[in-house]
Amino acid sequence: MDFSFWIVVVILVLVVIWFICREFFCWYWKINERRDILSAIHDDLSVLYDMQKSLSQLKDICFSLDSLKIVLMNQNRGVKKRLKRLICLIVRRIPKNIQTNLHQTLRLKKSFLL
Repeated sequence: MDFSFWIVVVILVLVVIWFICREFFCWYWKINERRDILSAIHDDLSVLYDMQKSLSQLKDICFSLDSLKIVLMNQNRGVKKRLKRLICLIVRRIPKNIQTNLHQTLRLKKSFLL
């Protein structure tokens, strides 16, 4: 019993020394700061990836709106009103952040979308 007690105490002391040394070396070599910087870079890259996906969706929406605009120009007045309503319904279902990007990046006329 006495021998096993000292083994446990020695193991606990070694574990405590290990954590103290690990923390010291992480501080000395700035490993914690590197980890924080890398996680910030990862977060920024994920935001950029989401923006790229939104941009590809915007391009698809813009292509659809342009094709609807061409159809709209070639139709009579009653069909034009119905198509404008359809376009308004499509645009209202687009999330607000994508609508903002749509107006800014693709420079669509607001009057056409309203």
